[in-house]
Amino acid sequence: MQGKNRHRLNVLGTIGLVLLAWAAVASAGAGKARMAEAVAVTANPVGLVMDSRANAYTVDRVTGKVFCLPAGDDPVHYATIAGEPTALAVDRRGTLYIGTSAGLILAVRRDGTVREACRCDAPVTGLTVDRDGGLLIATGTGKLVRKSRTDLRPGRPG
Repeated sequence: MQGKNRHRLNVLGTIGLVLLAWAAVASAGAGKARMAEAVAVTANPVGLVMDSRANAYTVDRVTGKVFCLPAGDDPVHYATIAGEPTALAVDRRGTLYIGTSAGLILAVRRDGTVREACRCDAPVTGLTVDRDGGLLIATGTGKLVRKSRTDLRPGRPG
């Protein structure tokens, strides 16, 4: 990475989260493309993921507020989770998975409902969605856990 770009990333990290949507997206009604957008969302971000519709997601570590930055629009607070979030992933269907320090993995659906997806025996330190829609989970004890999509409990919204 070039020194100039590394410096820019360090500056962004020190002032809080700034979501950057680099893909050109159509502006509502105008038909013009915007190449970059910077929006301050939270000073306590946990991760940043983008879904197949170019929506960017993050969660505030302190408040548990989940934010979505729709392509070409303003940020939206559309859910709040309990516990301390530690990791994020999003699947092809737009379900956002949030790991917590208590080992809980929550699923936030597109409509904003929150449900328990699964539990781990240690804090979640990393999440990713595999090509089949399952989760690969890194825990604070150094374990990697794979949960197939069918292993993810439907749970009750809550």
